[in-house]
Amino acid sequence: MSLDLSLDVVATALGTLESMRVRVVLRNGGSTALRLPGTADPTDALEIRAYASPHDTSPSWQANPRLRHVMMVSERPDWTEAALEVLQPGALWEWDLDLASYQYPLPQGDHWVEAVYRYAPENVDLRSERAAVTVSASEAHDLFVTRDNCVLDGLQVLLKTESEDGFCWIGRLHNAGRPLASWYSMRLDAGATGAHVLAAYNAFYRDDVFDHFFDRWFVEVAPSEARSQRIAGTHGVRERRTTSLPGAPRHPRAAFWDGADGLFLLSSAQGGSLHCHRLVSGEADPVFVHGSSFHLGMPSAVAVDAEHIHVVMLDRELKYERLDHGGNVVLRRELPRSRFSPFACRYDVDRRRVLATFWDGPNGRIVRLVALDVETGECRELERSLPLRGQDLREISFDVDLGGRFHLLVGTSRHRLYYCRDETGPWLVSSGERQFLPYVHAPRRVFLGYYQTPRGWRFRLYAARGLGGHLQPPDPPSAPQPPGGRVSALLGMTNPDLPIDPTMHITEADFGKTAEDLPQWDDDTVRTSVRIVDTSDPDRGRGDPE
Repeated sequence: MSLDLSLDVVATALGTLESMRVRVVLRNGGSTALRLPGTADPTDALEIRAYASPHDTSPSWQANPRLRHVMMVSERPDWTEAALEVLQPGALWEWDLDLASYQYPLPQGDHWVEAVYRYAPENVDLRSERAAVTVSASEAHDLFVTRDNCVLDGLQVLLKTESEDGFCWIGRLHNAGRPLASWYSMRLDAGATGAHVLAAYNAFYRDDVFDHFFDRWFVEVAPSEARSQRIAGTHGVRERRTTSLPGAPRHPRAAFWDGADGLFLLSSAQGGSLHCHRLVSGEADPVFVHGSSFHLGMPSAVAVDAEHIHVVMLDRELKYERLDHGGNVVLRRELPRSRFSPFACRYDVDRRRVLATFWDGPNGRIVRLVALDVETGECRELERSLPLRGQDLREISFDVDLGGRFHLLVGTSRHRLYYCRDETGPWLVSSGERQFLPYVHAPRRVFLGYYQTPRGWRFRLYAARGLGGHLQPPDPPSAPQPPGGRVSALLGMTNPDLPIDPTMHITEADFGKTAEDLPQWDDDTVRTSVRIVDTSDPDRGRGDPE
């Protein structure tokens, strides 16, 4: 048997926000055909490993198809049998892999990367030569998240970071149900000074194929023109358009694609109206003007799905409007005036609800969190104090899980990030960053997204109880188990031998202790109330909250 395994790393200098791409080649140099796990094999026969030094024998980072299943689909690894193919004499197999979907990006530092190919029935155990990879810290300056469902439930994340030429953007496409890894994490071809980049919503639905889910438009909006590029998954740019924008500069709100030739930009003029333009090569075609009342400097959100455009405007009142794609109003909702100031809002296209945050200012301690179901008019609210004496609030993100519990991340002026759940907390999650860019996402499980210098921006899976602290190797199994590596018993596996990144989960055992890490705690300031208001009844929910 004469097999040769080689590894080529596409880029050996990366940032913490970028994924590693590799090309692996397995060549049969012998005279006998071999039946081996092939290029579509779902097991861990082929694995990419990284080491902290060129002589280490224990990897610090691993990626294989079973880990991909854990990071993207389910907590239980897929123990499907190997998909065998015949490798003829003189033939070769090639894998071109974007490891974003297999594992978190490599952390900051120097790494030595190798490919490993193993198949015990044929006594195959191959290793490539190690390649040196350097990962530098990429500071994240801005975060934009969009969610759509054109056939799969996708979460598009845009991160603004620095490059040698100024600023650049990193685009990621996650599975919204389990956004630990992403289908890709790539640098976009965008870099105009002062430009704003939008990830266009796939505002249509088709279930006969899946390819269109990975086709994504990104629109770079400068004062006088829009430059659009269509990314076909990991295959790069498929199409480009440059569109001149007539008239006065407008504030870009959202972009959406109809699945055919129609790419549209939604922007607001200085007078507050919402403008829709079709982006073509040449001059933009106006579609409609809607008289929404966007207030400059006030939080607002625009989201698009296959049927409607959703507009949220936040002053001391919350206003929601649903438009069809032609700009006609279909539905309006409004919440009563709040005594608190607006902070931020977003629209959840999957659960059809508005999430709005109010506060009593950066030096205050009280936040009011509102989740409005725009279909039923039901409103769930949480008003609570944050006992963070001596710390001004800087960043706030929240979501409400399927059980109605509020999950909140708060960044402060002392460069600390805290987590709260309903009336409990705060717990210290991280510290030391200028900004954390927090994002709470609770589709079924709760995922906390935030930035850390050594690891970049990533989601972590939160589990409140039953995990027993950090991931630990389990006791040796007493009975034969499926092959694989080391997974903690936290994943419900009796055989854990799958190498899970211990930073994937975050539990209360990982949080800072109140007595030691929160000396500014003030129990007398804690005040929490949760109430539900039916805003579909015009005679209820009016006036200031109690």
